[in-house]
Amino acid sequence: MPRALAILLVLSAVACNRPVVLDDQAPLRIGMRRAPDSFNPYLSVTPEGEMIAARLFPTLFREEPELEDGLPKLTPETVEIVAWSEDGLAVALTLRDGLRWSDGAPLTAEDVVYTLEIRRDPQVGWISSPDESPVASFEARGAGEVFVRFRHRSPFNLIQLNEGVILPKRHFSQWPTAEWKTRDWLEGLVVFGPYRVAEYAAGERLRLAPLQNGAPAAALAFVRDREALFQLLAAGELDYAFGLPVERLDEIQSKLRPVVFNDLSFSFIAWNPVRADAFADAAPAAREGLETLKRDSAHALFGDPRVRRAMTLAMDRAGYIRRFWRDLTEVPSTPWRAGLDYPPGELKPRVQDLDAAGRLLDQAGWKRDGEWRRKDGQPFRFTLICNAGSDFRERYLLAVRADLKRLGVDMRIEMQEAGRFMGNMAGRQFDALFGVFRAGTRPDLSMLFHGDAALGGYNIASWTRADDALARVRAADSVEALQTALAEAERLFYEDQPMTLLYQGLSLGAAAGLDPSANYLDPLFDIERWRRAQ
Repeated sequence: MPRALAILLVLSAVACNRPVVLDDQAPLRIGMRRAPDSFNPYLSVTPEGEMIAARLFPTLFREEPELEDGLPKLTPETVEIVAWSEDGLAVALTLRDGLRWSDGAPLTAEDVVYTLEIRRDPQVGWISSPDESPVASFEARGAGEVFVRFRHRSPFNLIQLNEGVILPKRHFSQWPTAEWKTRDWLEGLVVFGPYRVAEYAAGERLRLAPLQNGAPAAALAFVRDREALFQLLAAGELDYAFGLPVERLDEIQSKLRPVVFNDLSFSFIAWNPVRADAFADAAPAAREGLETLKRDSAHALFGDPRVRRAMTLAMDRAGYIRRFWRDLTEVPSTPWRAGLDYPPGELKPRVQDLDAAGRLLDQAGWKRDGEWRRKDGQPFRFTLICNAGSDFRERYLLAVRADLKRLGVDMRIEMQEAGRFMGNMAGRQFDALFGVFRAGTRPDLSMLFHGDAALGGYNIASWTRADDALARVRAADSVEALQTALAEAERLFYEDQPMTLLYQGLSLGAAAGLDPSANYLDPLFDIERWRRAQ
């Protein structure tokens, strides 16, 4: 038995700040900021849990970091044959022969069917379970074929069917799902690969041993502090780390190979179209109630779309990216253009134009009067709330405030602790709000705005005007129909500006002596093929 890898870690900046030391014999020494929250992939709610699950369990298809005809590309992983019905509403998937779990049992159609049942089990409450699954029914036809029927045609049916990993029924079904959240899933865990868990010290270290020939063993250390993670990498204690401080990019470039990947998120400032006190009294969810509230109790500033458009034009968003991101990212033209295009759109982000912004505010009755603009004697003044805990966010907002001041707009910034911020966001108790949303690879953002199928979601902007277009996005039965519906939603977004987009989200990593293929899907993507430089 090989000697166990020694990984010495004390809980980052929260504790003693002693360094992580990884055994030099570990083929891959990787640093990440958080440990997985669960080794049951359907209980995990963090990106770190998803990353580890993707190393331990299989999927029907492998989702590649590229698009084909505007759709994420799928290549078979456990599937060998895909046979569609003539009407496009059913598919038969034939599994590859010879697939086996880590306990030697074969991977069968029953495992796939069991997993599809788990995904919609309310006792499990899988975080990625869709509000309305496109799957109407499924069944195992023998040991090697799964037959699935869909509710309607959609270019995303197979992609959505592929969400989540496959579980070994023989192992997981030993425990009722009502008991899942109290179980230690690491004990006797049956997996598929490319890895199995060889050692785990909760919150400190994880060692992965290969199940597939040729995959390198990997030792992971969990370091919450970004700066500490970078220093360990620069000191040669790690081969690769991600979640590094963007403001240290110059130093990272001088010592290491940066690895930058889009995480499909975007940051924004949402404008509340309704007076906060009026919403607190009524709090409607249905479209009709929200439309009435926006008409009868409009926000004094942001109930007017001309004002919202002016805010967007006042910001030098490209300048912020040069200043804070070193041109690594860009401003999305619309929320649907954050990282991926469905398909490439013609709309471009508006550039800063203070004169045009001023004309819009003049039209809305906000005239320049000394330092500030005023209407009916009241200055143009509002408070923007933001989740505290990030100097990066605060510096960004200070830059926004400086630009708005040039326009004669007084923006106050209030950094709030997480619980208070989330409560104010959910109850629409704000004038404006800084937020970040992870879009994923599916172009449906209904829950962010309003959306009849996602009432009670984030619903930050109370943007009901696009509900019909967003419903057509969800119901599109072809790439062409999807393109038409998205174009309509994007046109409305530009007219209404329910929010101003600031930047696409990026995660920064770096490698020393490695050539990782990190991308928007996963910073550990293709890890089983990584090698140290010779």
